[in-house]
Amino acid sequence: MNLLHLSKRERFYYDVGEALAMNNMRCFINQETMEVEINAGEDSYFIDDEDDPAQEALDNPDKYLRIEPVSPREAFRVMADFVETVHDKHMQQRLTDALDGRKPFANFNHLVHSTNVRQQWFDFKNRAYTEMAKEWIEENASRELKEKIKALPAVRSVE
Repeated sequence: MNLLHLSKRERFYYDVGEALAMNNMRCFINQETMEVEINAGEDSYFIDDEDDPAQEALDNPDKYLRIEPVSPREAFRVMADFVETVHDKHMQQRLTDALDGRKPFANFNHLVHSTNVRQQWFDFKNRAYTEMAKEWIEENASRELKEKIKALPAVRSVE
């Protein structure tokens, strides 16, 4: 997916999709700037609340909408759906074996990143998470935020 060719609305959904995939981070939509903000996860150590870059978002739920990452089950489903799109039957079986074995996430990712399906996986994953972002927005965003999203340009402007 070439991010340079995305409209502002498409890029927004893409960014929310990326946040949905980040299970060790705290992600928020800044409803004023329409930016997706990514912060260190809850397990990160901060001396006090002022050191925590996500604290403003946590303290201002009217300004920020927290993006909850997808469940491991949903992430696994995306990987399994991808396997069905792989045309090379040998590679498809290797990916299936990775998902069926111990540590399926680690083994799947290692296999994908060390083979010729790497870009195909990234493209598939980006499309899948962008679609999940649209569904997530529909279920979790306020009417006002949905209106702001609809107001984002749906066609990429030539700059």
